[in-house]
Amino acid sequence: MREGTGWLAAVAVLCCACSHDLGDHGPAGHSIRGTVRYEGMAARSFAEPAWLVLATTTPAPDAIPHALVVRPTDDVASPQPYELRFVPAGRYYLIAQLIDLAAFDPLTAPVGAYPDGCVLTAQPESRSLTVPEDEDVEGADVLVRDSIFADPCFEEAALPELDPCPRAGRMAVEVRLTGVGAIASGDRLVLGLYPAFPPAPGEGVQLIGRGELDVPLSAAFNEQPPGDYVVYACLDRGGDAPDGICGDDDLWAVSAAAESFGAGEVHTVTVDLGAGTVERGASVAPDPVACVPSAQLEVRVTATPPIDPPPSAGDVLAVTLFDSFPSATRPPDFLAQQMGPAFPATLSVPADPGDYYVVVCFQRATSTSEDCMDRDAGDRLGFYMGLGAEAVLREGETTTIDVELRP
Repeated sequence: MREGTGWLAAVAVLCCACSHDLGDHGPAGHSIRGTVRYEGMAARSFAEPAWLVLATTTPAPDAIPHALVVRPTDDVASPQPYELRFVPAGRYYLIAQLIDLAAFDPLTAPVGAYPDGCVLTAQPESRSLTVPEDEDVEGADVLVRDSIFADPCFEEAALPELDPCPRAGRMAVEVRLTGVGAIASGDRLVLGLYPAFPPAPGEGVQLIGRGELDVPLSAAFNEQPPGDYVVYACLDRGGDAPDGICGDDDLWAVSAAAESFGAGEVHTVTVDLGAGTVERGASVAPDPVACVPSAQLEVRVTATPPIDPPPSAGDVLAVTLFDSFPSATRPPDFLAQQMGPAFPATLSVPADPGDYYVVVCFQRATSTSEDCMDRDAGDRLGFYMGLGAEAVLREGETTTIDVELRP
């Protein structure tokens, strides 16, 4: 789960309110200069790409930008210089994002930090940047990637633990990799699921494994909608392939054509990197034992002030669970609904153990919004704001929380 969402909210407000610089009229100070460089796919499809660079005096998640610059760009493929001005002497944490000004979502935009992504996770003081009393800072270069988990800070991160259980309305593809020996620590394994190959900018999804990996191995995509996909695997020797698309010095294999993967099923695909082949295997129903959620969240919902007129049979109360910060661009990990609710209401959500953000939506049958935002119709939203803003679900236990809906 990505940490450090506190500063994102502040950035969202600042980017919508300011022009390009925060600090142009600030106190006397020095400059932080460097370049920002992008390595990824998602931003290639941005309508109005722009670089956002900020310096904070406290690490995420409680950081508030002290200096910030937003620079539109028409070239996301080339390094771009930046300058943060009027920065007083002191210690700072430096964060950069490549954002789309036409559809700004700081929670999903490519992100990076100086000197690496650990600024957004472990946040050790050794990764801070010091602005001295008597000179500017030069060479504070930031590499921005689609996912913070592809940052060099996570060089030894393994592939996600195998979980071949499709989420509700989704399908799962288990990729079984053979044909090579152990993967060295300096190499990178990329598994991709794309509508077509080569993928268009921003299309598809990747799983990335770094560090020493034993082969054969298995990994699974389990959050994608059903549809036609090609399966791709790449052993990126040296870990330097742009966008995870291998070159002539690497080993890779890709499906001969896109194949259909149905919802609610577990599809197996075997990739032999030595032979360069991809073979489709069986498609089966999820394991009825392994894929049954083993934890439960009980949500008690109240409404203040009372909902007037009272809910009708066509109105719906929905509880959604997200294992990362909620975004309109991705479906929830778990969902429960109740039609024509009476308040106070209680909903139970079976889910896997873990930490979740909880969003509760009361939506009128007459609502015109898909995101519970039609206030004129009477939609209401509520959020669980517990310790760390997450509900913690444990194996074999029921966790109970309270959420209040307000206009």
